[in-house]
Order: sequence, then structure tokens, then C-alpha cells
Amino acid sequence: MISNVITEADIDLISLDQFQLNLLAINLQRFSQCEKNINEQGLLIDGKKNPLISASNIYLKNVQSLFNDLGLSRNARMKQLLNQIKTEKIEDPFKDLIN
Repeated sequence: MISNVITEADIDLISLDQFQLNLLAINLQRFSQCEKNINEQGLLIDGKKNPLISASNIYLKNVQSLFNDLGLSRNARMKQLLNQIKTEKIEDPFKDLIN
């Protein structure tokens, strides 16, 4: 069982994951708040681009990067699914569609 394999050296990895998950939560909240404020204030303020658009883009890039780092991206999940199918840990969910 994987929980029996965790050693003291792995504790740092767990702390790192927790740190990255906290960063993900913070960036998701800030992105959401920026988008809410942009929707309320509009894309333009006094004829100029709303500065929250730039902030929103930064938070979105951070979120995407953290998803990738944590293996939560669509591509990472598909690779994991394909590996599970190859090792026959799960049945191919697309087999019936192809046949």
C-alpha cells in the first residue's frame, strides 16, 4: 500500500504539494475576483483598458502552470488514463465506441 511507503524524505514532497495547492487556491480566488470586478466595471475605464484584465491574465497563467505542476491538466490526466489502460489496471473506456 502506498501509505506504507511514505518515508521522512517524502514529507518534504507532501509539504511542497500542500504549498502548491495553497498557491492554486489563492490564484483561483484572485482570478475569480478580478473577473467579477471586470464584469462589474467593464473592459474599459475612462476609455482605457481595465488594468484588472492584465492581473486576471497573470492569475490565469499561474493557475494553468500550477495545474501542470500538480499533474491536473487535461493532458496529464489523459496520459495517466492511457498508462492505466496499457497496464490493464482499468478497462479501456473507448473500446466499445471504436468497435
